[in-house]
Amino acid sequence: MDFTVDVPGNAAYGFPARLALADHAVDVEAWSVFGQVLWDITPELELGVGARWSDEERSHTQTDRITGTPVQTPLARPEIGDSNLSPEVSLTWRPSDELTVFGALKQAYKSGSFSTTGVFAPGFDNSFKDEKVQGGEAGFKARLLDGRLMANAAAYYYVYDDMQVGANSFDERGTLAMRVLNAASSEIYGIEMDAAYVVDAVEGLTLRAALNWNEAEFDEFESGLCWGGQRIQDGCDQLYDARSRLYKAQDISGGDLLRAPEWSGNVGIDYERPLANGMTLVVGVSTTYSDDYYTSITLRDDMVQRSYFKHSASIALRGPDDGWMAELIGNNLGNEIVTGNCIHGNYQDGGPVFPTVVTGASFRGPAGVDELLCLPDRGRAVWMRLTLRPSVLTKK
Repeated sequence: MDFTVDVPGNAAYGFPARLALADHAVDVEAWSVFGQVLWDITPELELGVGARWSDEERSHTQTDRITGTPVQTPLARPEIGDSNLSPEVSLTWRPSDELTVFGALKQAYKSGSFSTTGVFAPGFDNSFKDEKVQGGEAGFKARLLDGRLMANAAAYYYVYDDMQVGANSFDERGTLAMRVLNAASSEIYGIEMDAAYVVDAVEGLTLRAALNWNEAEFDEFESGLCWGGQRIQDGCDQLYDARSRLYKAQDISGGDLLRAPEWSGNVGIDYERPLANGMTLVVGVSTTYSDDYYTSITLRDDMVQRSYFKHSASIALRGPDDGWMAELIGNNLGNEIVTGNCIHGNYQDGGPVFPTVVTGASFRGPAGVDELLCLPDRGRAVWMRLTLRPSVLTKK
């Protein structure tokens, strides 16, 4: 993977034409072997046992070109590697064609790598470790009322070690650095349910709903990022830097994970009505709900997306044998503006070039605390879509 960081300046006001210019190169060599055995203990009971072994080696180079002469930056860990064995055991019971009950114990991992979206100083460690998770889930899948009602439910519990979490901030050169950090441990558990019901009294009408209850928090994360201007008495009291005489991190153990609402769900209606000449009218309406969630790893109180509803609808005309379809689609019709990600930074009072925000001390600098930059999801969107299937249209 090759990645270039290029941050322009403002020469018209006496600043450099470029604030940062560097190339990143990451090379990956990966090997993996996996297999699974399924055993029908009885005609209704199935045992599954599987495992995956993986081995990866990664290397990273950062070449700084800000002076015009390429210079390779000596980073703290230019090479990382690890191997992993992830087993899985599942048990599935099918007492009838209408019911399946299952349970599984699982272990998995996500590879470590390097953050490459900033220009890092010599000696900086921009690597992050593998994320590992183990736990299990159990639930059922059922078809009831002569197949008109389909219902699914599952409970899950997983424990993460070295969970990879994103952290967005500006570095000393004014570069927006989207780094990945490892939280020591995290715990996630909850219940998810969904159902769909075909209404017998109204031909073509289907009702559907889903609900998720989720508890997700950091068990241990003593090296979380501080937000700009956070003082010692505000919680920025970890990882003391003797050179600057400032603290660099905060303990957010017990805090909620990012973008992990406690409650979320959706409800919807689908309706199909046959028309003349083999055509079909298709109508759909849905509403989704999300509870509050944090939008920044700093867990700052004003970096919370409040609960919201989003409404969508569509109407379509489908041709004979699904040869064509013309649709009018509307998403987020209430124009609910929400965000999943916020960045903190000193955008004024000196900005990232001449920072005046003091973090990790018992006092704040002249600029006070960082301002927020939140990236919104798309608002209301309405469009037309035409789908053609030539293989059907040309069939005689």
